[in-house]
Amino acid sequence: MPNPNSKLTDRGRKKIVVIGAGPVGCAEALWMEKRGHHVDVYEMREDPRISIDEKGSKSINLTISHRGLSSLEKINMKDRVCRKAIPCYGRMIHDRDKTTRISLYGEKNESILSVNREVLHTELVDAVDKCPNTRIFFNHKLVGTNFDKTEVTFQTPDPNRPADDKDNVTITSTVKADVILGCDGANSCMRKYMNRESYLRYKEESIDERYTELTMPATKHNKFAMKENYLHIWARDEFMLLALPNQDKSFTVTLFMPTNVFESLTDREAATAFVNEHFADAVSLIGEEQIVDRLTSRGNAHSLMWVKCSRYNIDGKVLLLGDAAHAMVPFYGQGVNCGFEDLMVLDKLLDDHNEDFEKAMNAFSEKRTEDAAAMCDLSLENYNELKRKVNTPWLSCRKRIDSILYRVFPSSWVPIYTMVAFSDIRYSDCVRKRKWQNKMIYGGVCAVVIAVSVITGLCSIAYTHGFTS
Repeated sequence: MPNPNSKLTDRGRKKIVVIGAGPVGCAEALWMEKRGHHVDVYEMREDPRISIDEKGSKSINLTISHRGLSSLEKINMKDRVCRKAIPCYGRMIHDRDKTTRISLYGEKNESILSVNREVLHTELVDAVDKCPNTRIFFNHKLVGTNFDKTEVTFQTPDPNRPADDKDNVTITSTVKADVILGCDGANSCMRKYMNRESYLRYKEESIDERYTELTMPATKHNKFAMKENYLHIWARDEFMLLALPNQDKSFTVTLFMPTNVFESLTDREAATAFVNEHFADAVSLIGEEQIVDRLTSRGNAHSLMWVKCSRYNIDGKVLLLGDAAHAMVPFYGQGVNCGFEDLMVLDKLLDDHNEDFEKAMNAFSEKRTEDAAAMCDLSLENYNELKRKVNTPWLSCRKRIDSILYRVFPSSWVPIYTMVAFSDIRYSDCVRKRKWQNKMIYGGVCAVVIAVSVITGLCSIAYTHGFTS
């Protein structure tokens, strides 16, 4: 039955096919259901509610902030997600001497939410399953497209084959749609098919960093092993350990290091010496055996990549959203927020263009390519800040300057993190404002240095003149 809140007539309703049932794909299905369209979601993997996640999953905890929450609120998912998340009010930095210090995210008690990816995913899949005009299909692998006809082709396992059949017998089916939305992640098949059919120019690149994920369990008294309302950071210049809290009193811990460092830790003795030298206080809470096992087992160092596209759509037929359009490294915590914000931006453009998908998609590509590229660059820059600059006096000084100016000029001077995480300011505008702020601060510092030098020089001349007189 049609969505009673939709203003669409039966004639205006479209058949929407969403490729990918990750968090962004499921959320987009909810947005399109809300608009009154008929939605089918196709996912290559199994239903996350029945598949068991392996120990040592390569899923980094997600952090959701203002942009993501605003989008989730519009589809009635904000409260459900917030109940499954833990607020983090800042970074707790663990220094080499085992002391800690806190760097708050905002000036007004703002927080980001730490949420397990699987938990968020399951909540969204459950919500999609309850929609009257939306269906979700798992174990459907995308194997072909015909965008001229707005068709996609899938392979699925043959349900009649024996459970122990190893020949991977499949059934192929083609689905016709009015609109196809690609939400199938950083390694998007949709993006590759769009490039084949329409020469979609894009760049994807892995950075020379790898990560592996660990778990810091709850204490024997079922308490958090560290203060829970912070993102914990062990910054060691060339490598970094991050820990984010979970509702079961554990922390998801992620170790980031250059590829050559991972490759050098091939035996248990070297790995043991390495982690105890650099992360001794964390090792005692995580467990030395767990860390050493992860470092010395093959296949546990996962890559990180970013993606930038020249555009995201083919006419009004096909559109990329989320990581499929603009994957970014996770060091600003904006990947899922940017993806969720995509959906809100598209929804507003469909309103602005009276449900004309071609006009809305063209406008979306024009607007979001600039913003997503800006956020990709910020995420890369923030990695250097996290692993190196959190330990420098300049960063602390800069944060104090930003804090003072923000209190004095709240409407014209907003710190970059506040703009990105706690506002609706376009990412590209955040970057432009930051460049202006840097220019003003560096100009001010130079002016002070010059003034002090001049005054010192005049005083020296006066003193010398008076002495010789």
